[in-house]
Formats: sequence, structure tokens, C-alpha cells
Amino acid sequence: MSVSLSFSFPVYNFVSIVVLGHSKYGIYVCKYADVCIRHASVRRTWEGNVVIKMIVFKIVEGKQTAALVRKGPKLQPIAPTAQFTSHCSVITPKETDDLEKQFDQSQIFLYEFEGREAIKRPHHCLPYAIVSLIQDGSQWPSNFDD
Repeated sequence: MSVSLSFSFPVYNFVSIVVLGHSKYGIYVCKYADVCIRHASVRRTWEGNVVIKMIVFKIVEGKQTAALVRKGPKLQPIAPTAQFTSHCSVITPKETDDLEKQFDQSQIFLYEFEGREAIKRPHHCLPYAIVSLIQDGSQWPSNFDD
């Protein structure tokens, strides 16, 4: 088992993301902070100074099932799998992929069973920090190495 950090914005766990599993059976976190920030920045209208909060989670990845990202109205989300703790994309995102594809392939869907039922908030995902990001009216940097 490995312990790692993952990222999310509060709004992401209130919308219905269903690329790996149904959000009513667990939570989604993003493996990469830069992808999460860029995805959030294109989903908002920036006018003037804006402060957004990014939640950093400490997760224990446990036993993962690798799955293809499912996107589309006719595709059913993957049900939580007994004896496992998460679903992740079998395809690693590439820098050349468009942002939406990078975001979808960066998701980890965490879940936990209590008896035979999946519970809403898995215990192997703990809030670790809240980072405030201040956008001053100009564009977000396209490269976070600068």
C-alpha cells in the first residue's frame, strides 16, 4: 500500500462525475494538482480577484482496479468492486492530450465497503490541507514550472 497526495475542489464532489464510478458510491480525487487547477480555471468565469480553495487529500491507494475511462450518456459507471478500494484509469494522461482528456484520465475513484454496501465517504481518503489560489484578473499560467 502506498500513501500519496491527491487534489480536488469542493464543487467536484457535488457534481456528478461518472468517468470511473458513480459519485454516490465514493469520491473522486485528481492525481495531478496542475491538471486539477487548469480544469477548474476553464470551468469558471474569472473577473477581478478571485480566491478558490483546492483541497489536498492524503490517500492510501490500496488495491486498485485499472479501467478505461467511460464517458458518454449511454455508458454505465463502473460499480465498486469488492476486495478493492479504488478505480483508476488504465491510460496515463499525456501532455499532448486535451485538458478534458487529461482530467478524466487523472481521476482516482475511491470507495469502501461496509459489509456488502459501498459507503459514501471512504476512510482511506483524509483531508490534509486547503490551499487558497488567488487569481488576480490575468490568465492562469499555462506552465506551472515558471
